[in-house]
Amino acid sequence: MVASRPPPAPPPPPPVLLLLMLLLTAASAGACPLRSCECKWRDGKETALCANASLDEVPAALDTGTQVLQLGGNPLRVLTADVFSERGLVNLQRLHLSRCRIGHVDRRAFSDLINLVELDLSHNELRLVPSDTLTHVQALRELRISGNPIERVPAAAFIAVPKPVQVRDE
Repeated sequence: MVASRPPPAPPPPPPVLLLLMLLLTAASAGACPLRSCECKWRDGKETALCANASLDEVPAALDTGTQVLQLGGNPLRVLTADVFSERGLVNLQRLHLSRCRIGHVDRRAFSDLINLVELDLSHNELRLVPSDTLTHVQALRELRISGNPIERVPAAAFIAVPKPVQVRDE
């Protein structure tokens, strides 16, 4: 009886194909333009997780399709006018800015964020409810401001908010 030989191994893939496979693997693994962030699909939303990344400003290199942005624990201190729209982050639906040492929010900081429904400003250094800012957030449904040194909330603090907002005190 003559032993049959196994068929020869297929030739290795061309280098271009290897490069394409590597790029596709990186993209599906949550590749993000910033090393300090992790970008991925979570709960059906394009999410950028940039918490505790020592960022002192809102990152400019994130995908404009980002819907959820987690920036908690970064020393941002101030949110300037149009800070999110200037970076193309107009599709944000949830924005988490807790423990960012924020003491001032410009009245136009959230302008053009027409889909923003959840805003977390808890555990910062805000002394006033950012009422002027909220007029630009037409879809807002939930606001977290607990843990700030707010001494009193004026009766008209939320009068400019177009729709009822749940203010959560955790």
